[in-house]
Amino acid sequence: MRLNGWAVTILCVSVAAVGAVYASAWLPDGVPPVAAPVMIVAIASMMVAVMVQGAARHGRVGRLAWPFAGVWLLLVVGFLAALYLPAETAAAPSLWLGLPRRAAIVLYGIGVLPLIVMPIA
Repeated sequence: MRLNGWAVTILCVSVAAVGAVYASAWLPDGVPPVAAPVMIVAIASMMVAVMVQGAARHGRVGRLAWPFAGVWLLLVVGFLAALYLPAETAAAPSLWLGLPRRAAIVLYGIGVLPLIVMPIA
């Protein structure tokens, strides 16, 4: 299967995973604990699959494979870190570049860093 086919398959599986996580909200016991990490991996996979679809030429992305893998890893690690870091307290806030840690990870790490790295790649 060519890379475009894999990207479409990953995109479809990711969309199904996001739908399953949303559907799990109606479970009698509530949302399972695994729902948040599944959602994070599915969202990162959808984003990278769409990037691969846009960049693929003749079924290949060439040297962009490593930056795409890096962006996927950055998204997953960043969202997981923002999810599992302990909550900030008003008495002892931990600020990174003027923002609480979790907000700084989401804005700078997930928002700005790929915006800078991907055009260079």
